[in-house]
Amino acid sequence: HNAVEDLATMRAVPHLRVADPGDNQELVALMRSAVETPGPIYWRITRYTLPDLFPEGHVFRWGEGQRLVEGGDVTLVGTGMMTSLCLEAAELLEQDGLHAEVLHCGSVKPLDAPLVAASARKTGAVVTAENASVVGGLGSAVAEVLGEQAPAVLRRVGVQDAFVQSGGIAELFRHHRMTPEDIAAAAREAIAAREGSR
Repeated sequence: HNAVEDLATMRAVPHLRVADPGDNQELVALMRSAVETPGPIYWRITRYTLPDLFPEGHVFRWGEGQRLVEGGDVTLVGTGMMTSLCLEAAELLEQDGLHAEVLHCGSVKPLDAPLVAASARKTGAVVTAENASVVGGLGSAVAEVLGEQAPAVLRRVGVQDAFVQSGGIAELFRHHRMTPEDIAAAAREAIAAREGSR
């Protein structure tokens, strides 16, 4: 079973906090936070081993994202396991002389709107990456921020309006164009669209 509609569904539930931790340390921090957080919480847990993003003792705060890499050409916003792929995409872009800013939003609802808006104002081009449907998920949450606070070119990487087949994660990511190469390609497309609109 592939649950790709959950972020969208859970974001629509009133007063429900939604999280997609980026690594084991953030998951531990999220669990600690959940004990002290009043109200309902939904979070995703992957069965896959994720690269470390945060040090031991990391503190999870609702509505607070992290800037993992500074850059000025394009903003890559990831959540969950996709943040590590955004970091790989940033390395690919660096080979082309493009400096990507990488943001991690483990807290999907509430989203760190000030962080996203500030980065979007700086770069003017944003790519979201989520292991979920782009309809109603992180991509939609970021689009809401851009529409209300910081207009910018947006490209959304994730499962488009489609059902997901069964298969290995690498195969499915290639099929749905969710690899680091696909994120980098979306970034180049966003940059080109930004330049074309000037």
